[in-house]
Amino acid sequence: MNTQTIQPEPIHMQLNPVEAPDKLGDTIRLVAISAIREVNENYEGIVKLIESKVQTMRTELQYEHANPLDRLVIEQVLTAWVQWYIAGILFDADLSKNRSWRENQYYTKRYKECQTRLTKSIEQLAKIRQISSHDLHIITPEDIAEQNRENELFKAEYEARSLKMKQEIEEDIRREQAEEDED
Repeated sequence: MNTQTIQPEPIHMQLNPVEAPDKLGDTIRLVAISAIREVNENYEGIVKLIESKVQTMRTELQYEHANPLDRLVIEQVLTAWVQWYIAGILFDADLSKNRSWRENQYYTKRYKECQTRLTKSIEQLAKIRQISSHDLHIITPEDIAEQNRENELFKAEYEARSLKMKQEIEEDIRREQAEEDED
């Protein structure tokens, strides 16, 4: 009997770029639940707080009116914020425990890495928005063809003017030589 195992596609292959942020919102919730459940029995209250803050941030960052690229970057900011917030909760929760120096270094490093990731994602969103605010023109093949046509016309005009000037110069030289021959 031939049995085949069907492997599901990786999540990034299943997501349409326009739908990805909405599906990633569920991922944010799952990450928050799994991380917070470890340290707090009342994790649902904290998760609701995080969801509320994420929704507020989405509104502040104008997620609903953003283009698909902006939406993806906004989701990066939100995910980075959730990771940073959770790292802070885990860091604070473990402060009450007697941690070793190594554990303290681990949580400190984790918190700083999350903070760096958040900062970089915010900078990326700012750059994307700065670029989007400028009226950019992307050069298309049609633009290149039009420019080539204009260049050919200019070249033909230049060659015609050059030929005309050359003929005028030659005519002037002949006239001067004719005048010299008469003298």
